[in-house]
Amino acid sequence: MASLNGITVKGLKSTEGPESIVWTGKLYLNDVIIGVWSNDYYGGPDYFELLPGYDEEKLKEQIYGKYPDCDLISADIFMGRLVDLIIEEQLFCKAVGNSGGLLLSINDGYHGIHIDLPREYGGLSDEEILKKEAELIYNSRKMLLLQSEGGIHKIKIYRKTEEFCVGSPIMLDAIREN
Repeated sequence: MASLNGITVKGLKSTEGPESIVWTGKLYLNDVIIGVWSNDYYGGPDYFELLPGYDEEKLKEQIYGKYPDCDLISADIFMGRLVDLIIEEQLFCKAVGNSGGLLLSINDGYHGIHIDLPREYGGLSDEEILKKEAELIYNSRKMLLLQSEGGIHKIKIYRKTEEFCVGSPIMLDAIREN
């Protein structure tokens, strides 16, 4: 199951809010339920409701501590990245499953394009795949530029589900109340 630093959301649901999609689900850390999380319906800060015994501020401190070189990381951005990772894993499993195929993901942080790659590409390096599919990637990036206001495109090739577990885990003891 997709996770960022051991944190995942299960039972992920979406609704259409006035400004964008609003996500909600049960919040887990290292396979232990620690509460619920959701975006704010009106675009405000994300909402965390942790179970008794867990401290929201300590959780946020742990999240920030995992990204010391990034001034912009916040719990909201972190959770957005986690939702993207969960969705990409779902797409990977649906499109590729056990077929041995690969998933090429191109996104700008807000919009994304996902392309199923044939299983024959499994023996190729990422660089070889990027060269082989250069025209497709170029055209996909042009489509993303039309949807967004530019920005940097992140390109990732997923080969197996383990790649959706990213970063060193936060420990449960680090977010417990005193």
